[in-house]
Amino acid sequence: TASRCLEKVSCKEECAPKCVEVARKMFSDALKASVDANVDAILDGKDELFSRPDKPVVDTSATASARRLLPLALKAVELAGYSEVIYAYKLAEGGIVAALLTPTFRVFVERVLPMLSKHIERAGAEMDTKKKGAKEAELALRLYYLACGEAVKRLSHPPDEVTGAQASSSELDSLGAYVGPAQWLYAAHELRAPQATASWGAWYVSRLCRADGWRLVACVGASRAEDFRLAVPGLPPIRFPAWCLACRGKEAVLAFRGSTSPQDWAINSECDEVQICHENAPSDWSAHGGMVRAARAILYDCGAASAVAKLRKAGISVKCVGHSLGAGVAALATTLLNLDDPSHPQVTASLYAVPACASPALAEALKKTVEAAILRDDVVPRLSEKHCARLAREVVADDAHYREAFAKDRAAYTRYCNTLGKKEGMVHSSEEPPTPPPQVKAPEPVRLLSDDDVRPLVPPGRLVFCQGRDGVFEAQSADYTLEPLQAVQVTPRAVDDHSLDAIAFSLRAVKARRG
Repeated sequence: TASRCLEKVSCKEECAPKCVEVARKMFSDALKASVDANVDAILDGKDELFSRPDKPVVDTSATASARRLLPLALKAVELAGYSEVIYAYKLAEGGIVAALLTPTFRVFVERVLPMLSKHIERAGAEMDTKKKGAKEAELALRLYYLACGEAVKRLSHPPDEVTGAQASSSELDSLGAYVGPAQWLYAAHELRAPQATASWGAWYVSRLCRADGWRLVACVGASRAEDFRLAVPGLPPIRFPAWCLACRGKEAVLAFRGSTSPQDWAINSECDEVQICHENAPSDWSAHGGMVRAARAILYDCGAASAVAKLRKAGISVKCVGHSLGAGVAALATTLLNLDDPSHPQVTASLYAVPACASPALAEALKKTVEAAILRDDVVPRLSEKHCARLAREVVADDAHYREAFAKDRAAYTRYCNTLGKKEGMVHSSEEPPTPPPQVKAPEPVRLLSDDDVRPLVPPGRLVFCQGRDGVFEAQSADYTLEPLQAVQVTPRAVDDHSLDAIAFSLRAVKARRG
């Protein structure tokens, strides 16, 4: 029996890589054939490649109907003045973390906390890990109280706005022109059942393209149904975000979607730094590992590179666009495409809220082909290991203030709950001393990562930095060395400024202000 088991294990170890390689080749060949056929059809003058799908089959069971009506019912209850009931439902359904996961706060939870947590633990800070989500909740509280202190500092000593060379009108026009393509895949992902299928998602993207004069050539992963299928077979599988390719006259756009699914967040978390392995790439070019692998998967396993090569050979200029994760993948796809074929006109990129995903040498080289818009305090372009290590030092140094402030607020909230809010508001008692902070065992001293310990990744290309308030904005040309980008800004708008709609508004406001 033992020998048979050993034979089975050895067979598995020998056969698994071969099976995975066969699956990868079948996956790649099928997608490449489909994309190449679509490119040939577009070049031959075919006008429409994506027809409207047949009428979807609707699940009419009571369970399915209830699921479809639940968001509407919850919104109706909230509008009726029972928002506390909705909050209680979220708590009962998924705990405190689920209640906090608003669309904007999710960016904070999924991107900031995992990176920061690693450096906090290295610092030896005591964190509650007894309950699921407790560690993340405490870290969020620590950042909240740190932000309160920063807000007081800003009120007493408002920071000066950065001054420098104004962004040119051509830069603003170029970035403003490709906001639409950056939004196509986000909009298609909003389709709900029964239209949440691959065929409906691709058709819907084709309609959005057509509205602006584009013709959709290829679309992979637009719908919710495809969220967990966006991976090239491998050990482990190589994840990639949704992407599409469209043409309009003598120009084409290769668009990548930002983070919308757990698969996308997994790509963000693969933050190992890897070299740009290409025969034409200098040795000091490196980038975010998850985004490099995603860009390679889309270009070489999904057939995007061969499609772009055909379009460039036909005299069509190609631009990569994307927001957030999509912006990082687009920047690295631009790099690889230009390394593959430097003879034709360069592939360029227009990006929004681009993450810190490139080494300084690569970021400098991409100034020739990549432009990116960043809004005020957006956390994502600043979210590098270097800046998280620096923020961790600030959080640990603020420990005494956090414990004192949290103890006072907890005591005030307890009194408020005990009286149901009728006898007094939720304010700190002037008669009773605040609840003393809990006794915490002094952690063993662990050296925090210094700036010299962490090799930085930075936002690539030419940056257009937008800043302002109350609808009055200005934009300046900059690069990754801009002073406000050298630290994570702990402010209420650090997440809101990551929104593509907010960036588009700021670009329009700058244009309107200049006339």
